[in-house]
Amino acid sequence: MTQQDQKEQVRRILREAFSDWRADPDNPPLTHHQCLDMRTKLLSVQKEDIDYFLPQVLEDLLDTHTGSAEISEDVESVVDFLDVPTISNDGEVLKERLGREGFEGVRSQEEELRSEKYSAVAHITSHQASALCEWLKYARTWSDLEWNIEQVDSAYAYWNSRAQTT
Repeated sequence: MTQQDQKEQVRRILREAFSDWRADPDNPPLTHHQCLDMRTKLLSVQKEDIDYFLPQVLEDLLDTHTGSAEISEDVESVVDFLDVPTISNDGEVLKERLGREGFEGVRSQEEELRSEKYSAVAHITSHQASALCEWLKYARTWSDLEWNIEQVDSAYAYWNSRAQTT
């Protein structure tokens, strides 16, 4: 299967899994610039709007990722949003730089952020989780994410687990 065929297969899977928003005429498709803007704002989206914004951002990335880790245009922010269970693994570095009190404050904020991510995606179905896995598998091949492979793998493991639940 060619890279183009894989991309189109992932696009079909995403569209099928997140088809509800397309049926509503009050929900026009986002432009590329709107999708680009949303890459860093997914966590601020209302839970009920995740199914509208997330698949469009993911589909837009199929066509517009840069192919360069140095100029990623925030694709790593999308992966960070999808990497629901992970908090910073720079604990020792943060503790050294911020001291115990500062470190505890950062950890508290990270736990709150993780809780918000769990809440934001709790409604996603196993079928949708499977579609997110397909997107992550495809995106893992992009040079844009070469510095974020651990996050991609962590996000994949989380969504694969969710896809297995009924």
